[in-house]
Amino acid sequence: MAKKYFHNFNGLRFYFASYILFAHIEEIKWVLHLPNFFHKFKFIEPLGTSAITLFFTMSGFLISYFLFLEKDKNEESKLNLKKFYRSRVTRIWPLYFLCILLYWGFGPHSFLKEIFNGVYFTHIVHMPHELDISKTVYLGLFLLILPQLAGAIAYTYGGMAVYGGHAWSIGAEELFYLFWPLLLNKFKSYKKIFKVGFAFVYIWYVLVIVGFIVNKIFIKSPQLTAILLTFLSFLALTRLYCMLIGGLLAYLYVNNHRWLDFLRKKSVRIISAILLVIMIANGLDAPVLVHDIYAVLWSVVLLYFVDKDTGLKWLNNSSVSYLGAISYGIYMYHVFVIILLIYIGKYFHFENNLWLFNAFLYVFAPAITYTLSHYSYTYFENWFLRFK
Repeated sequence: MAKKYFHNFNGLRFYFASYILFAHIEEIKWVLHLPNFFHKFKFIEPLGTSAITLFFTMSGFLISYFLFLEKDKNEESKLNLKKFYRSRVTRIWPLYFLCILLYWGFGPHSFLKEIFNGVYFTHIVHMPHELDISKTVYLGLFLLILPQLAGAIAYTYGGMAVYGGHAWSIGAEELFYLFWPLLLNKFKSYKKIFKVGFAFVYIWYVLVIVGFIVNKIFIKSPQLTAILLTFLSFLALTRLYCMLIGGLLAYLYVNNHRWLDFLRKKSVRIISAILLVIMIANGLDAPVLVHDIYAVLWSVVLLYFVDKDTGLKWLNNSSVSYLGAISYGIYMYHVFVIILLIYIGKYFHFENNLWLFNAFLYVFAPAITYTLSHYSYTYFENWFLRFK
């Protein structure tokens, strides 16, 4: 199969990033006890996490598609790991570490510190196993590109979020990028690759569930319960299965597998899309199985966007496509921009007028985030992309 550029994907990335931005506006207002709609509508609270699941699935498809083509072209079925890891490092690390400086260095020690400390390291949810852990530990995990582990620990032992906690998804993708090419190089048989991949991912869920059962019946240790809950939260945030499901779709597509005939049926696509909308509208979210279902349903719908690669103007026009190309910046910067705007809004007492406050946030948060992401991509990220 000749290598193909998927024109719809940039547009989809832009819409997912924007959905997450709007969900975080309401979540941050809720955390700060400002007028909000966070719990008024069921779909708002899990909107951000479900959008990331869809993004993970799409990312798993795209990365796997290119890796499969490379693997199949090579007589030894081997990937150029050095080239792959260099491309991922130059794309992800510069902006990631810049945002660590932004969220960990500047934000908490600037004029924004009051709002930062109202959003982060604030006990929002009461947890039965609270423990005071140094912020240095959390920062160390961020520097190791394990922000999802930092988030899992902070939630379990403090019911709180860590500075720049939304970067958990970057840690999840980095783990997939680390583990998936190694697995592809280890085995020639795709059947074995997926068997080992899914077994590796799901065995941890089985072990955690068994651990909860054994602890409840025999050990009865609150400390072990907290450790297991932390590990379950880590798995729920990492979601390697979403990217593997996307990878499975890529395998079917590259090999024009007979299953595609069924998946391409109009009735199957419509049913999958309807179920997906119903799940999101009802705010379905859980650490086990729910996001697997999201990923499977989205894979069926995604196949439509893979097949129908042109003619969708709401995805393919130049503006939307460009905003999708800079969506990494949109995702990383948007929370900081929201906090900055809330500071400005409170300074001018906009929060006293709900409609004015919301209009201010919903107009300027995307506008400033998109602009900032444009300049970041043009003058900062692109400098590193030369070394891919």
